Amino acid sequence: MENLNYPLTIKFKFGVINPQFSVVDVNGTPVAYVKQKAFKLKEDISVFRSEAQADLRFKIVADRWLDYNASYSFSDASGTDKGRLKKEQREAPAPPTHSAHNKGSRASATTVASVWAVHSVCKGLF
Repeated sequence: MENLNYPLTIKFKFGVINPQFSVVDVNGTPVAYVKQKAFKLKEDISVFRSEAQADLRFKIVADRWLDYNASYSFSDASGTDKGRLKKEQREAPAPPTHSAHNKGSRASATTVASVWAVHSVCKGLF
């Protein structure tokens, strides 16, 4: 996912049982294709290089079937653990935080900055 040509466009597939979407750059070049397995109690998401689904880039798997305080593990195509993202519930009115765990380090962020927590986990995948 290096040398991306921004802006990126997300195209959702409608009329399918399981959530699926593709990401393309400004030139129409496929960046990623994301597909969630249907009828799974725990979330199981695969990220491929393109819609052909031939080249798995990484997987995201939840540790429990309830979203409350769930932890999401990121692994590369070979199954090597690359990190974990965890949503930590707090009492209202404080927003939930997101913690990123990557090879012994930990970063926390509020909901507004949670994209940086995701980035800290994902940067080792590409």
